Amino acid sequence: VSFPFDLSTPQANMAELIPPTSTHNKLFLDLIQRLLDFDPDHRITVSQALHHSYCTLDIPEGATCT
Repeated sequence: VSFPFDLSTPQANMAELIPPTSTHNKLFLDLIQRLLDFDPDHRITVSQALHHSYCTLDIPEGATCT
């Protein structure tokens, strides 16, 4: 399996996986980075995640990440 990004580093750059080319992608990237924060003191809670701006967006059915 080949990936269009470098996985040889301990932490792949999330912006390579989710290009911040639209408001949807930027907010999704922010949400994912906050959810995956290694430090539990900085990581957002489930409640905070559910209130993240990304969760209020109207995302059309069939939308793709571009």
